[in-house]
Amino acid sequence: MNQVGVIHSRRLFLQQILQSRRHLTLYDQSSTDLLFHSIKLDRDKQKQNQKQKQMQKQLPWRRKDLTGNSLIASTLEEMENDSEFQLSLQNLKQMGQKKLTLEEKKIRRRALDDLNVPPFKEFKEAGGDRRRRQCEVLQLNIGLYCNQACNHCHVESSPQRSEMMTRKVADECLKLLKNSKSITTLDITGGAPEMNSEFRYIVEKAREIRGSNLDIIDRCNLTVVHEPGQEDLILFLKKHNVS
Repeated sequence: MNQVGVIHSRRLFLQQILQSRRHLTLYDQSSTDLLFHSIKLDRDKQKQNQKQKQMQKQLPWRRKDLTGNSLIASTLEEMENDSEFQLSLQNLKQMGQKKLTLEEKKIRRRALDDLNVPPFKEFKEAGGDRRRRQCEVLQLNIGLYCNQACNHCHVESSPQRSEMMTRKVADECLKLLKNSKSITTLDITGGAPEMNSEFRYIVEKAREIRGSNLDIIDRCNLTVVHEPGQEDLILFLKKHNVS
């Protein structure tokens, strides 16, 4: 076979290969990646459903219609429509925080006057008992972030507040607890203290430091147990004997 014949044969061979490839289903990597991704999502969803079923068995009283439904969005909406809250914001802009705080002190002082509670200065001058006693209760406000915004809240917690205790400060408080043998009660408050990332760390370490010789109080608003991520909160509190 001459050179022209060889070239012609090769062309025929290549044409046959190309024609056969037209009938082949090529490997679509992108669609396969999507398939694997959907399988992973299905598995994650199955695990989550299994966890929720297990939680429901352990906590049969939990309302399914509330679990995982946050109050934060509705709280923010209510704050926008709350005339008293809007008035407070207006006063804050006009008066500034310092003057507003002084005004609030006057209001509280008047309330104490109605109860016949004397100012501390008068109590002191009258010879009231001012002897220092051993500290028995350590109260920690670990953050002002909350899923609610109650009018009666004396620290004005809400979903708009961002002040939160850090791990560094939490460790200093735990050090104080360890070195203060007279403390018999750890009182944790907020905001909604459970929504602070350091809450469970503080509870676990405090129980580890003092064992059963410490009463731990969680000032819980109870609605937080239905917030996303708090599904196991009741079991956590029970495990560490938190009241």
